[in-house]
Amino acid sequence: MSSLRPRPRPRISTAERRIRLGRRHLLAPSTHATTLAVAADAVVALHATDAATVFLSARARLAETDIAAVEHAL
Repeated sequence: MSSLRPRPRPRISTAERRIRLGRRHLLAPSTHATTLAVAADAVVALHATDAATVFLSARARLAETDIAAVEHAL
C-alpha cells in the first residue's frame, strides 16, 4: 500500500482574501445589492454600534437607496 500524501493547499494572498471578502459582503461596486434584505443576507445582518452605522452599512452595499427605504426595510 502506497502512502497517500495530502495535496498542498493553494496559497491565497492577502489581496485575494480582501477581494473575495469584498465580493461576498457586496462591497465591490459590481456586486451591489438591489434591496436591503439581499444586502443584509450577504453579511447575515447589518450591525450598528450607533444609529447611523446601519444606514452607512446599507449604503455601502446597495446600488441605490435612501434613508426612507432603509427605515422601511428595518
